[in-house]
Amino acid sequence: MLFTNTSMKNKILIGVGILVVVVLLSGCISQPPATTPPPAGEKEISFETVMNGKDGYSGYTEKANLVINDEETFFKIWRNYTSVFSCPTCGAFPFPKVNFSNETVIAVFMGEKNTGGYSIEITKIIDNGNNVIVYVNETSPKPDDIVTLALTQPYHIVKIKKILGLVEFQKIE
Repeated sequence: MLFTNTSMKNKILIGVGILVVVVLLSGCISQPPATTPPPAGEKEISFETVMNGKDGYSGYTEKANLVINDEETFFKIWRNYTSVFSCPTCGAFPFPKVNFSNETVIAVFMGEKNTGGYSIEITKIIDNGNNVIVYVNETSPKPDDIVTLALTQPYHIVKIKKILGLVEFQKIE
C-alpha cells in the first residue's frame, strides 16, 4: 500500500482537487483581445489629431463629414470653427500647419446639441484599395447622466497622408 495514513491521503486528494480547479479556471480568465490586422488588401492609415472637441464648442452647428485638400477651404472651415470664441484671430487657436501638397484634413462635426455629454471621434481610417473608409464613433448622454446645460458642437479634426480618391464615412454602431 502506497498510503497507509488516511489523513495524508485526504490532504493529497484535496491538493490535487485544488490544482485541477486552478488549471480549469485559468482557461476562463479573460485575455485582452488581440488586435486583428485589417483583411488582406486593406491597410490602416495613421492619423494625427489637429483638434478634438469632445463635448466641445465650435462654430460648426450643422452635422458634417468633410475631406479637405486645400488651404483655402480649410481656412474657411477653421474661421467658422473659431467663430464662437470671443477673439478668433487673437492667436488662441492658431491656424494649424498642414502641408496640403502631401496631407489631407478629415473633419467630422456632430452638429449643435442642447447639452453636453455628446462626443464624436474618428477611431480608425482604412484604405481598402478602392476607397478610404473613415470610422466615426458618436456617443450621446444617457437619460440619467449629469451634463452641462449649454449648447455644444462636438467635433474631431485629423490630418493624414494625401488622399485623392473616394472617402466613405462609416458610423460605428
